Amino acid sequence: MALAGYSMGGRVALQLALARPERVSALLLVSSTAGIEDPAHRAQRRATDDARARELERDGPGAFAARWVELPLWDGDPAVVREQQRRELEAGDVAGLAAALRGLSPGAVPAVWHRLPTLRPPLTVLVGGRDARYRALGRRLVAEAPDPAREIVVAGAGHGLLREAPAAVAAALRAL
Repeated sequence: MALAGYSMGGRVALQLALARPERVSALLLVSSTAGIEDPAHRAQRRATDDARARELERDGPGAFAARWVELPLWDGDPAVVREQQRRELEAGDVAGLAAALRGLSPGAVPAVWHRLPTLRPPLTVLVGGRDARYRALGRRLVAEAPDPAREIVVAGAGHGLLREAPAAVAAALRAL
């Protein structure tokens, strides 16, 4: 099966592709990473995401969504894209969102950079041109994975490719 994941979902997809390579025929990572390697940075991120989960449970999805869309990760996103994301988060299940923040945080899920050379399915990495951090991570993913691995940069888009450039995401999915 071809497998794709966006951001956190990309980290999960990568974990699955490494754990069960016989089940994955192709892998698409959209605005994603192989995790946080530095133990201190991982611990800090886990603490941050645990705090975010507590704030979500305490303040509700509206307040959480308003804070989330203002994170630097979304800098440069058009207002309409941020508003769409805010509405989606507001409608989310508080318990599920909090569990995802705690259990699937980059601070909670082990980094797998060291395992990339063993990745068997062909890798495609899709990143937004405005997303400098994830463009660098994407280049590293492609460099450390075996061939065939390729990176596709969507000009003018940021981290939120699913909202900003759905046609580019659909094209990458079709290419799998």
